[in-house]
Amino acid sequence: MSDASDLDEAQHTLSGNPSDEESYDTRRPRYSSDEEEDDDENDDELRRDGFVVDDDEEEEQPRRKKKKRRRHLEQSAEVFDEEDLALVAENTFGVREQTPRLKRLKRGRGRRASDDDDELRAELDDLMDTNESPGADYADEPRRDVDRDDDLGLFGNEESDAEVDDYRAARRAERRGHANSRDERLDTAYEEVRDNGVQAGAHERTGAMASFLAEGMDAIDDDTWMELQDIFGSGEEYAFAMEAPLADRDPSREKTLADVFEPAELEAKMMTQRDEDIRTSDVPERMQMRATGAESLRPLSEDEIEEETTWVMRQLHSWLTRQEARRGREHKSEWDTDNTSDEPTLFQHADFANERFLAAVLSVLKLLSQDFYEVPFIARHRREVFVTAESESDVHGEEPPTREWLSIDDLWKLYDFDLQFRGLLAARRHLQNMVRRLKGEGVDDSTREISHEDEAYASELIASASGVEDIMDVTEWLQAHYADVIQKWSRERAGMKRVQNLGLKERAKRNGTDRFVERFGITARQVGDNVSTPGRHTVDSNTSEMPLDAARELVGTELVSPDIALKAAKATFASMLELDPQLRRFVRAYCDEHVCVVVRPTDKGLREVTHDEHPAFAFKFLKQKPVAEFMGSAQFIELEKAVHDGLLRMQLSLSGEYRFDNHDLRTDDAVFSEDRDRSARAVTVQLDEHMRSSASGDVAAAWDTVRSDALFMAVRDHLLPQMWRETVQKLHQQAFDYVADACRRSLEQRIDVQAARTSSMRTGKKPRVAVVAGGGFDASSRGALRVVVVDEHGACSEDFSADSMRMQSSGALADGDGVAVLRGVLERQRIDVVAVSGMALQTRRLFDDVQSVVNEFCSHTGDDVLVTYASDEVARLWWDSDAARAELPQLRKEERYCVCVARTLQEPAAGYATLGRDLLHLTLHKSQRSVDQSLLFIVVERALVNVVSKIGVDINDLAQHVHKQPMLQYVSGLGSRKAHAILSRISGGHDLESRSDLIVRRLCTRTVFVNCASFLRVNPPVMDVLDDTRIHPEDYDLARKMALDALDIEDDVEDDNRRGRK
Repeated sequence: MSDASDLDEAQHTLSGNPSDEESYDTRRPRYSSDEEEDDDENDDELRRDGFVVDDDEEEEQPRRKKKKRRRHLEQSAEVFDEEDLALVAENTFGVREQTPRLKRLKRGRGRRASDDDDELRAELDDLMDTNESPGADYADEPRRDVDRDDDLGLFGNEESDAEVDDYRAARRAERRGHANSRDERLDTAYEEVRDNGVQAGAHERTGAMASFLAEGMDAIDDDTWMELQDIFGSGEEYAFAMEAPLADRDPSREKTLADVFEPAELEAKMMTQRDEDIRTSDVPERMQMRATGAESLRPLSEDEIEEETTWVMRQLHSWLTRQEARRGREHKSEWDTDNTSDEPTLFQHADFANERFLAAVLSVLKLLSQDFYEVPFIARHRREVFVTAESESDVHGEEPPTREWLSIDDLWKLYDFDLQFRGLLAARRHLQNMVRRLKGEGVDDSTREISHEDEAYASELIASASGVEDIMDVTEWLQAHYADVIQKWSRERAGMKRVQNLGLKERAKRNGTDRFVERFGITARQVGDNVSTPGRHTVDSNTSEMPLDAARELVGTELVSPDIALKAAKATFASMLELDPQLRRFVRAYCDEHVCVVVRPTDKGLREVTHDEHPAFAFKFLKQKPVAEFMGSAQFIELEKAVHDGLLRMQLSLSGEYRFDNHDLRTDDAVFSEDRDRSARAVTVQLDEHMRSSASGDVAAAWDTVRSDALFMAVRDHLLPQMWRETVQKLHQQAFDYVADACRRSLEQRIDVQAARTSSMRTGKKPRVAVVAGGGFDASSRGALRVVVVDEHGACSEDFSADSMRMQSSGALADGDGVAVLRGVLERQRIDVVAVSGMALQTRRLFDDVQSVVNEFCSHTGDDVLVTYASDEVARLWWDSDAARAELPQLRKEERYCVCVARTLQEPAAGYATLGRDLLHLTLHKSQRSVDQSLLFIVVERALVNVVSKIGVDINDLAQHVHKQPMLQYVSGLGSRKAHAILSRISGGHDLESRSDLIVRRLCTRTVFVNCASFLRVNPPVMDVLDDTRIHPEDYDLARKMALDALDIEDDVEDDNRRGRK
């Protein structure tokens, strides 16, 4: 018998599927065509020997005698070499291990049918075992070569069946012992949650699988359970997915919302822990929302208030100076002309030499930073702090005229300044903590890392810092000089911000440039001192060696030549110079005064920006425009957008030169590069005199050149790029402030209007409105009219459809079907206002038709009915929103459109408040889409805060009408979270009887109550008539006294108690 036939037959026999010829053929070795006849002869010989059977013979004789099979395998084992056996193992999907060669295989004897299932699981587990259990006794034991037929119990080791049984029993005992040792460690934790019938002492039934099958554990005996674990594993590798964390296994612990809902859902519904903290904290919600940390919510001390006042005055003086310079320009750009015509003038009465103005600013900052009073409350109830008399004496017996030092817009500006100052305090506190830690304060003195000289220098810089930029300069200086210490801190406490310019000293020491820099004759700190105080330090020029000769000492493995060593020394000194805070402060001030903006079009921009209607046309070829001229316009935002779109190129410059060729853009790169060098040279000239030697000679001149080159590198490669980034941020912030304030003013002008009313209506009474809207709804109803009647509470009472409102002058033609409908509405109900609106061009004609119908009706009845146009910008955004469908599900969207038009006409603030963040979809400014929308909304909502605080709200009325409830969040001191908490507790018939109920029923806290009380009216006033007025509760006694004085009635102390009278 050939070796090939032996290999083929052995593979067929060991595959365990002798009847599957297709599977057999796909795994048999491929031979050449010359051997095919030998293969047939070998197959016949194998059939004669009984090793290969046909399908028919297999059906008649299902099994061959084991003696023949054993004889053949013994012969095959003697013929096969190691390579043949490896090939057999590979084709039978097995893994050949280095174990003793299998001597003989035999069919398992004495196996009962009932034992097959029990042993099968153990054998499967033996085959799949990967010795993953640590410390297993059998991990190092040579494994038996078992093929797939052995899994079914067809073959066994001839030596003894008892050996196989002992092996399996040992494996089971090992698994049970390992499971017990593991489960003993987790038994305590599992007992807390095992309330589903599982025995606490059955350690073999714990784990992820036990928790998953807990309900059916009673029906599984111990042996079956171990067999399940043998086959499928204990499930510990997936325990993290099948079991709850240990912290959540306390049955007494109640589930929280975070355990049930996704974080995004909780955040959208304002149900996170932060929302709850904001809701319960005794600080106005808008002040909490602007906070960036604990520093932003801390009451400031008296010293900090005085420091804040000084800082605000300095900021105001600089800001007003730039504004005056801009207004004083004789020629404005085309962009500025359109945008600044209606710009308000802030701080019109600012007088920095007048103590009353300083006292007014100080008092307002104290109310904001210590008492946490919001701007509307200060503007209405603390006017005495910023409104003073013009003169002390009353000469003519009349009250002297008063001066209002601050307007409500000025108060909002101080509100923003307060937030900026708190950011400065937070940055400074962080820096001071860093210095204390470097000093080892609170620890052993041996842990001190910072030198006394550096500590004094840092403290001096911190004390003189006037902005966050100055604090950041000192922070980066410390991080660079003590990088190794701060890196160690970062490793100890994860999450600390990564430091910049790491390892400056370490790199200088490693390549030896620190010793060479000492020969420069002056340090970076001394240069900064000279800039701050000229002549404070002089250059030490005692060296007599040329710089290049001195650099030869640095040549080594890292610096291979004197030229490279000199360049490395210059780079090291340049890094030291650019980190010095005093140098940065000087360069920053110089750039703020002299920097200009240069703009050039790209090839794309030259093709697309070709007409004056394009937003970028006005600054397509901007030549050295000073940054101060960007103030009071949105031009820089549009410029940034054009640069982002690839239409323009922008660069900041200090050179004051424009050398570009407008006819050839290919030279722009070279000109921009030259301009950067000229800008750096302009700054270098200003600083070079502070580090130049007074000595003469070639050596001194050479060292002066080296120092000048290092300074130029520091300015060009480090200082100017950083200053450009800061300048761009300032310009962007100025443009954003302008756009945001313009959007706020535009919205406030639309909201701060009186509701539509007739001359016969009582003051404060809401009108009943009939809305006639036509066209533009959808394709099916285009041209159709809608007539909707809305009562004084904003509810829809009737709605109709019509095709025409045209009254025919000729009797031959019938009037439009809408004429009778509108007449019927006017006859049945008392209509105060008929509003006409629509989305089609025919609205003007529709207005004339409606006015004709109403005039005819009023001429017969004498009723006073107002016909007016109505804005539909709110209705266009609201009519098909989720909120509209939820509130008015019974109406179609066309009717919802009409209802919204009527509500906005009845109470504009309530109509606009329903939009929420959709207010930003209104057209408020042409650049509003180019700024951050979240920050923009914070400013825009101030329009609603101002208007709602001006008109006040009836809180009981809000609780009864859903469409008015969004107004409550814009009351001073409240917000969306606090307003929702109040409404949820007074809705459903739990109206307030007095303002004091806000405190008695714990609807708000003290500070919030002081802020919001006067803006919330209680109607009807059950306890005190003053609750339905705009008088603050703290002024109730004064109001009663004034009323008694007006009526000339004695103030009876016994009767006039604090409860008041109706």
